[in-house]
Amino acid sequence: MTAYRSIYFFFIGCALALTMPSQALENTRAIEQQVAKFLEQEYQQSAKKLTIQVGRLDPRLRLAACEEPLQMNLRDPDHSGGSISVQVSCALPQPWAIYTSAQVDLYHEILVARRAIGRGEILNESNVEQKQVNISLQRQGYLIDLQSLEGQVAKRNIRPGETLRQGLLEAPLAISRGQTVSLASRSGGITVVTQAEALGNGRVGEQVRVRNLSSERIISARIIEEGAVEVVF
Repeated sequence: MTAYRSIYFFFIGCALALTMPSQALENTRAIEQQVAKFLEQEYQQSAKKLTIQVGRLDPRLRLAACEEPLQMNLRDPDHSGGSISVQVSCALPQPWAIYTSAQVDLYHEILVARRAIGRGEILNESNVEQKQVNISLQRQGYLIDLQSLEGQVAKRNIRPGETLRQGLLEAPLAISRGQTVSLASRSGGITVVTQAEALGNGRVGEQVRVRNLSSERIISARIIEEGAVEVVF
């Protein structure tokens, strides 16, 4: 893998060998190794497998030897890996700081389509599988647990091997247009149940227009379960 170009930013007081040739200096390769170890500790809980490549520091870089452990500051707020940067700094005897780049690849088992899945098809173990992939290359919202698919259907056609995300799933229809449904009309402590015709499709929790088959009145009702709606007066 091509080494990533490091970006350097020096605070006032950064020591250079050209001005202090006799002063002890930090070894750039040792800094790279410390950054790699730091990143391994930072990400070891984020994935089942990880690979780290730290950008090579310019060997001509001259930094005053630090009298205390180097301070590391990771620039990756959501710990998603990928192309990241780390600030390495020293306070004593003379303050200095640099930024170095790194590539962190995080691998985790996530859900992908086992085969082509059609729109409206129920998602389960027959058409979905877990696969270890580099999640650093994935957009947010991917799914990792088969239980999260319970009762869900595909919102659109899904290609074989495509990563499953929450945005691709939806609850199945609880009511379809033209279906005869149970309509519960509630007022205070009184409930009257009759039949109605659904005038649209809907899922549990959504509003749908229905025609009361007794009064022919058209109203908007909330879907409470498959084949049943309610309206509160």
